Amino acid sequence: MVGLRACVEQMQQQRTRKFPNPRERTPPNYDISMNHANASQAKPLPKVFYKYTTRETARIVLQNRTLRWSTPALFNDPHDHQFDLHVDVDKEVLRGLALEKVWKAMFGGGLYIPHPKNLMGKLIQLSRLKGLVLSREEFEAEFGPAIIEGYENAMRRLPETHQKFREVIGTSKVLCQSEVRDSLLMWAYYAEQHKGAVLCFRSDTVPDSPWRVARPVQYQNAMPRLADEAFLSDMSAGLAVLDPQTLVDRVIYTKAAEWSHEQEWRLQAGSGRHSSASYEDVPFDARELDAVILGCVMPDDDRRSIIDIVRSKYPHASVLQATKNDKNFRLNIAEC
Repeated sequence: MVGLRACVEQMQQQRTRKFPNPRERTPPNYDISMNHANASQAKPLPKVFYKYTTRETARIVLQNRTLRWSTPALFNDPHDHQFDLHVDVDKEVLRGLALEKVWKAMFGGGLYIPHPKNLMGKLIQLSRLKGLVLSREEFEAEFGPAIIEGYENAMRRLPETHQKFREVIGTSKVLCQSEVRDSLLMWAYYAEQHKGAVLCFRSDTVPDSPWRVARPVQYQNAMPRLADEAFLSDMSAGLAVLDPQTLVDRVIYTKAAEWSHEQEWRLQAGSGRHSSASYEDVPFDARELDAVILGCVMPDDDRRSIIDIVRSKYPHASVLQATKNDKNFRLNIAEC
């Protein structure tokens, strides 16, 4: 657990990223690989992302050409972004694994390739160069207590680390959208019981579109953990380090399995321009709006007003109408 506090401090520095603007879609000092850590993710990037909205929100978004990026305090899931990464470890299992890996690293005689950012790895390399000699009994007597002591010290500091982590995550500005456009549930609770609209944004119309670095939410029953015995023993042997962005990703892109019907994708850009703001309305490129889907029970006056905005400000975009299917519990979506 050595380096956990430094990991959070590094994460705080990384969270000062800015939003893309219409002329410079990739912000300065913004490493896309950080927000796209798993480039070989199993789910292919959707060509179209869907944003469920109320009638009023649809009008505001279309008139102003902005989308709202929100902090976790505004989310409808009290667990979203708002859980701690705990450590569930058996100390004796950790001690045994760590001793075995450190012994092998120091005295195994084979190839040893430590993580370049792990200080313990550098110390082990130095001991190998100096030809340190210890019996296994001497080795375990010296290193065994140190491993447990280091772990216990880290656990005592963990509540403080969790608090700092929550402060960092709490300022995240996130844009949430789905890869499905016909979810009866999302039409009900995000789009005014089917009176609202779904805005459709393409990821391939603008070369530097921020949607190209959107990432899917992972759904699971258990909260992700900070580390287990295998990872902590690797750290003790100089083979691994806690990566700040990996920790951030576990919190930002993980939700409870009950939300899996949303098939959500997210964009996040650190704390945005104003870290203390609970949300920021950020411009998007007009060419990215591909279509607007009108709810199956949207009142006629709202329908006409939204169509007028689309026709005048986004002449390239389609207007689609959702209707109830006569034979199945689903929606039909077709051109108006």
